[in-house]
Amino acid sequence: MKSADAAVGRAHQDLAQLEGLLDRYGLSASDLVDKEGLAGGFSGFSPLLKAMDGMGTIIRGLFVD
Repeated sequence: MKSADAAVGRAHQDLAQLEGLLDRYGLSASDLVDKEGLAGGFSGFSPLLKAMDGMGTIIRGLFVD
């Protein structure tokens, strides 16, 4: 049960960090995640970003020059 509690706690922490990043910059990018020094790097947040996109909380996409 402790591992499940730890996983939920980690998910809440990741969500709070990602929401802070979105509040500060209005977007999420691998360079910003690196700049902020978030644990797990951008790839660690990809599942959370995908879930948030699926729920309609955010819109994922790419910027093309």
